[in-house]
Amino acid sequence: MDCCVSLYVGLKMCSDPRIIFAVAFLLKEASSGGVPVSPDAVSQCMSQGNFFDPSTLECASCGDNQVVASSGDRCDCAAGARLNNTSVRNDRGAVQISCVPCPEDTRISFDGLTCVSCDNCTCPTGTLQPTRGAAGVLQNTTCLSCDVGFGQGADPDFCEPCGLSDMPVGCTSCPVGMTKRGLACLPAATPILPASAFEVSFSRLGKLGIVSTVFVNLLPAAQYYCSNDTSNRTACQVLANLCTLLLFTDETAREGACRYYNALVEDTSSEGLHGFPSWNARAPWLYYAAEDRPQFAEDVNLVGTRDHTIEVDGINVARIQFMAAVHDLYGNFRGLVNLTNELQLCFPLAPDIADAWTWFGTNFEHRCNLEINSLHLVGGNLQSNVPIFFDPYIVDYTGDAGSTTTLYPLPVSIDTLAGPFYRRFFLYDNVTGNGEAVRIASSVTVHVNLIAGKQGKIYPPVVVVTYTELDGTTRHADVGIRFATRYKSDLDDFNSQLTATICVFAALSVILAYIGVRAHRERNHAELDMLTLVGMAYSFGAYFSSALYAILCGTGIYFVVFGASQSTAYVTAPDSNEDTLFEEFLIVAASLKIMHVLYLVWEQTSMDVFFVDWERPRDGPPSVWRTLLVANEFNEIQTYRKVPYEVTLLIVLFIYEVAGAKSLAEENPSTDAHAYDDDGGQNRVLRFGTAALLFNAVGAGLWLYFKVIHRTLFEAKHGAFQDLCSVSNISIFMLTHQCRGFYIHGRSVHGRSEVDLQTLKDQLARESDDTTALRGLQENSTDQVFEVYVPEALRLKYDALLVMVEDIRAMNATGGPGMKPARSAQGNNVVINDKEALSTYAELNDFFIAYLTHSFHDEVDYIVREKSQISRWLQLTPDVDTTGVFYPDRTGMAWEVTFFGVEGALFIFEFFIFALTDWYTVDWVGATFAAYGAGLLVKTMRERLGRSNLASKTLVDECFLI
Repeated sequence: MDCCVSLYVGLKMCSDPRIIFAVAFLLKEASSGGVPVSPDAVSQCMSQGNFFDPSTLECASCGDNQVVASSGDRCDCAAGARLNNTSVRNDRGAVQISCVPCPEDTRISFDGLTCVSCDNCTCPTGTLQPTRGAAGVLQNTTCLSCDVGFGQGADPDFCEPCGLSDMPVGCTSCPVGMTKRGLACLPAATPILPASAFEVSFSRLGKLGIVSTVFVNLLPAAQYYCSNDTSNRTACQVLANLCTLLLFTDETAREGACRYYNALVEDTSSEGLHGFPSWNARAPWLYYAAEDRPQFAEDVNLVGTRDHTIEVDGINVARIQFMAAVHDLYGNFRGLVNLTNELQLCFPLAPDIADAWTWFGTNFEHRCNLEINSLHLVGGNLQSNVPIFFDPYIVDYTGDAGSTTTLYPLPVSIDTLAGPFYRRFFLYDNVTGNGEAVRIASSVTVHVNLIAGKQGKIYPPVVVVTYTELDGTTRHADVGIRFATRYKSDLDDFNSQLTATICVFAALSVILAYIGVRAHRERNHAELDMLTLVGMAYSFGAYFSSALYAILCGTGIYFVVFGASQSTAYVTAPDSNEDTLFEEFLIVAASLKIMHVLYLVWEQTSMDVFFVDWERPRDGPPSVWRTLLVANEFNEIQTYRKVPYEVTLLIVLFIYEVAGAKSLAEENPSTDAHAYDDDGGQNRVLRFGTAALLFNAVGAGLWLYFKVIHRTLFEAKHGAFQDLCSVSNISIFMLTHQCRGFYIHGRSVHGRSEVDLQTLKDQLARESDDTTALRGLQENSTDQVFEVYVPEALRLKYDALLVMVEDIRAMNATGGPGMKPARSAQGNNVVINDKEALSTYAELNDFFIAYLTHSFHDEVDYIVREKSQISRWLQLTPDVDTTGVFYPDRTGMAWEVTFFGVEGALFIFEFFIFALTDWYTVDWVGATFAAYGAGLLVKTMRERLGRSNLASKTLVDECFLI
């Protein structure tokens, strides 16, 4: 299939670059440009005696008296055959040439349409035998030089009409009946194109309406020969190229290349090729119609109407094979090229970078700065002085085990992934702006969308091209160039499932918050008021933030673990354009956990604490040093933790930065390819998942070390504190609510603790030999720690005495009548020597001793019993009107009044500070310092406020709490 007219184009680069163009009436079209044609398609067609049609990707047979051209992309008339005046259309609307043989002793006229007789059909070298003179009349002549208006062309056997490039001197005009349009000779009756059709604009530079020399030279012939009944294949490629250079502008207001192209396509009755309505056999495919837009179009879902899935060798995945039908500016077919470095303007490339972007599942990115005066040196294996145009395809493996390969067209979009979509693009345009402006593809990104649940299957990739305009007069100006591939999976189901899961946990958090608020009201004998509702909101935030922590960490770790272990990419983490939902939940979770921790600090530093001294007077009042010792030790353990956050952060930082765990945050699956990205190809969700994995692994490891090794071999901090209480003969009441709290029983089994050293050693020896009573609150019991619920009468008595102490301290602090407050070394008021305050405190001490020894009988008392699991889960409050309840605490619940008991919340808080900082800074070291600073701030607040509260409630001056 071909037409009777071919475009011949020449390009001459001078000190003042300009383009010279001409059209000739020749049988033979130009060659493919010297780039080898892919043997997978073109050579296969030629081996079967067919030619390869780059517009339709099909092998087609030549007609009678025709041969396949050496380029393999068309048919020519065979030797001794002329082109028939009547061309025919095939069933798809494309034009087929018709050739008839010439009689003996004749030769073909220079226009290929007529057989003429000749005296000597073989002219000597250096002479020509023209067959049509200047008047256009057929001639039978001997060997002559070319007539006026003609010159010797590339083929030494033919004269060509003037207007071609590089013609001999004397070529000054077109033949009779022809007229010059641009640099081409066209029929005189051809309409003159309006001047606006040759204008190009570079709006970002403010250069509008430039009359492009390229358009002046190329557009008239391209429009004429593509639009008429011959539908010249090369002319149609040129017309499509010119429309592409306009970035597919819909020129409804004026005539232009795209308008001429669309008119041609709309005039075609073709039903489309290969199931795509807009793929026309008559002209190159440029525009996607609404009916055949790819899966990436947000408003079109083609699943179920056409199978757009592509299987990429599910057995041994290595590379995706991308190909492109390549044409130069003048419509010459440069081959069906297997793409490696051809799309990368950053050139030359290292061998391991050139085709790394084709590795399946590899998120690749390469950047460079390029000077515009070196554009002719770029383009990989397709270097060219003029723009090169690409129609991209992907090799689709089908059949059993991928035994059959077909090409699938890839959509191209300008600037955005949302479309509209096209079929052709170029990397640079250094010609249409007449040297005033240059347009260059500053970013080319191949987006590959994986099909959820189908390993090795993808939707058709989309090529997104972003063009930058540069002032062409500044020859040494440079522009940043980016080439990338981005893989992502369909996250709609993931986002829906994530949202649904979080909603379920939110509902569960509401239930748990209600249980907590109900317990809080019962423990404080409070009514339902605004403060209660605020407490419920806090309780909900505490539970919900922990739930979000589990969900987000699980999600991040899933992407890290499965993303790193997959040999074939089938799941990818959300990229920066898709992680908005994850980011929103992260912000919510971090905010709620920050409020939770601040509330915990307030709650722990506002509880009531009282030291019950069991020591009886003997030759004077008991010594205060035992109370000071216990108070100081209690103050120390308020911020003691099993897993020190400083150690956790240091270990995590070491594993990430030194041990190389940062590779887990890379977007690529475990292949030999690497991402050449400025940030290492790392992804924020994967960085979060890596942090979650390392934090939880290190935290679990340190927790196990504490439980198994440290507590056994070195120190059991809280057990040692209980021992100190027993040796000091001091118990501790800690009331976190109006009627609920904890009790540490420290009454000495020996009756006294103010003894000399030898007596103390003897006492401890007897305990070691089990020759004394057990330390427990009850006889023959070792239970020393209890969760307690006390009667309201006891609480009222305690509050009344505590108010008296506080009033006395307040008066002492302000210097009441006749009082001069003493000052500690730290400047604090010391009231421990105030007789009235100490008398009231001693009365409060006796009150607790009486209660603990059941001395109030029926007035107020308590019982000891085991707590059921239902009561524990539902936080049920027992009936304690006159009789309190002591539940033995064997799970360490009592230490929830210190950091030791809320370590989980603190761990999550520090992790969220780390993760949120790294999310926005992409700086692991900076995030480590942020988490350390947050942990140190909370610890300092807890220490200072806790010390102040302890001094206030126990009458122990802060100067002793060191």
